[in-house]
Amino acid sequence: MASAVDLISGLPDDLLLRILAFLPAASEVARTTALSSRWRHLWPLAVALRFNINSKPKTYKKAEDVDAARKLIADASAAVATRAAAGGPDVEDLEVSLVYRTLFGYIDCDPYDGFSFGHHHAADVTSAHVAAWLSFAAGRVTGSFTMALPSVEEHGPHAIAMAAAAEALEEEDAELEEGEAVDVPGGEQEEEDDGHDWWGEEEEEEGEVIEPVAQFVDEEEEERVLFAEEEEDDLKEEEAIVDVPGGQEEEDDDWQEPGGREQHEFVNEEEKDEFENEQDEFVNEEEEDDEFENEQDEFVDEEEERILFAELPSSMRVAAMNLILGQAILKIPDAGTDAFRTLTEVRLSYARLKDDNDVHRLGHLLSFSCSPMLRKLKLSYIFNLATLRLAATRALEELQLLSLHDLRSLTVEEAPNLRVLRIDGCYYVSEASIAAPALEVLEWDYPCNVKRLQFDGTASVRRIDMLNLYSHHQRFVDDDDDNSGAMWLLRNCTSARRLVMSVMFPHWHWLQDNQNYDGAEDETGAQDLQDAMEVMPELPKVNNLTVNIWAGGHTIGATVTKLIAKCAEIEYLSIKITSPNQECLYEDCICDHPKDWEFQKIYLQNLRYIKIRDFLLLDSHKRLIWVLLVSSPSLERMIVAIRTCCEGDDEEVDFDEVPCYCGHWEPFVWECSELGFIRPIKYEWMPGI
Repeated sequence: MASAVDLISGLPDDLLLRILAFLPAASEVARTTALSSRWRHLWPLAVALRFNINSKPKTYKKAEDVDAARKLIADASAAVATRAAAGGPDVEDLEVSLVYRTLFGYIDCDPYDGFSFGHHHAADVTSAHVAAWLSFAAGRVTGSFTMALPSVEEHGPHAIAMAAAAEALEEEDAELEEGEAVDVPGGEQEEEDDGHDWWGEEEEEEGEVIEPVAQFVDEEEEERVLFAEEEEDDLKEEEAIVDVPGGQEEEDDDWQEPGGREQHEFVNEEEKDEFENEQDEFVNEEEEDDEFENEQDEFVDEEEERILFAELPSSMRVAAMNLILGQAILKIPDAGTDAFRTLTEVRLSYARLKDDNDVHRLGHLLSFSCSPMLRKLKLSYIFNLATLRLAATRALEELQLLSLHDLRSLTVEEAPNLRVLRIDGCYYVSEASIAAPALEVLEWDYPCNVKRLQFDGTASVRRIDMLNLYSHHQRFVDDDDDNSGAMWLLRNCTSARRLVMSVMFPHWHWLQDNQNYDGAEDETGAQDLQDAMEVMPELPKVNNLTVNIWAGGHTIGATVTKLIAKCAEIEYLSIKITSPNQECLYEDCICDHPKDWEFQKIYLQNLRYIKIRDFLLLDSHKRLIWVLLVSSPSLERMIVAIRTCCEGDDEEVDFDEVPCYCGHWEPFVWECSELGFIRPIKYEWMPGI
């Protein structure tokens, strides 16, 4: 039998290195050195270095997770240092990912404190590691560079704000301790008493000086201070002396050992041994407390070292950067003309800009003068970014700004090729100027007020992916209301054919606070609210409408019907209802006007497909289905998904009460409840009997 021929090993090095580049991890590339002597020299020449943590942690084996992550950090640092020192070939793809993720991307949850899974190895990543990886990427990476660092919860912006509040409290306590002393009879000074018993103990005896009590934020710190106070009291008791008649002084007969045991003669050896054991235990407790305090001091020092510092790599060779910086303080370099001339894609998230100079430099770096080839830009969870100005972004095709909570002003100049603009979670943008004449897809959940909005490019928009609208809002003049930006976009995006929007009702608790039960209103009463559907423009070109309803305890039928009537050419309709399992509590509420809304004919000649999710068997929901069936002569199919959590777990929904005008309902999706009960959760309407 002829021996197998190794055809792969006969390939040239360039082709073998290209094959190795497809391996997902650097460790697998390194293991190929064991195949034969032919492969041993290839690992140092690999064109792709990828160091990825597991897809998800072994929560029941935290030690193994930490050990694996530490090894990965060490391997990445060693490989980068070796390649930099050896002067080998450049790297086309460098990835150092220390964040858990799934097939759908990184698992991020909390924009303030980091990621959903606990990254117990976060403290092992230092600024020195980050600097080494960024420096190598700046000088030796020619293609894609990815670095994902976990957030350390203690140094999220929310935690920093809490620490600042705690520091302010300490300053107030210091001021009280220094300056708030009042005169007392006899010329002695006594601290002013605010009448609050901080510790739940009895008030101090008259004439005794009352020390101000600090407000502790850290419970462990409080415990250490209390223990120190108790220990000081014990020492005072040891040294206590009392006056005796005749002017002589003698030690108090109730002198106690540090353990709290009175000094006396022992009846037997057994009692003496028991006493000595108690003393040993007390000494051990003192040693343990001292050890605990030392550990806490070390922990505080370690926490201070966890704050990461990073500087954006300045490279004229990197094509794509994806940086998740784990709340690091980010420094932006001064960039000259064409400083990032090969950069085509940037994704930057979870970072804090150092100062206003870095804010200015970031906008300059991402503009045409520094990054002339930049086509895709995504910024998310960047803190201290108050102003973003992108000048002459001529090559930019896609721009995503997500959860930039500090952003107040946005300027996008000369973006003739911008096709996709997504602004999501930037709630506090108060002014915006955008020039994107070729824009096709727009997502902006909370547009700024129309008075401070300049937008060139709305006429070309074909799809609005998300727009929030309040169903009712305070009556103002000159478009000075929360809906003004959204209404302006609806009026000016005249070519939009697909619309995804959320309609949010005022919560009925708000109405209860602003309207008396007898119908009288106060200065901000419910009847001062304007129905947004009255001023909403006609949308004749929209043929695909998705509406998310946040009912807040209101009846949704009247508002939804008026909204759908604005889209006369609609073909596809999807409605998702988020509402309590109850009708509106007000008999004459604003949400149910006009009263005969279900009998007002609307014309939906082209509507063919309807999908309703989280449907409840409420009277208003049934009436809405009736209106849709009666108004849609071309309807081919309607799917209704029941919100099962609001029905009994062992009861089947009685769908016979739902209107079936010129058609019939059939269950077509079933589920098995926790009690083993099989029930339908989706129903399908089809024309005919």
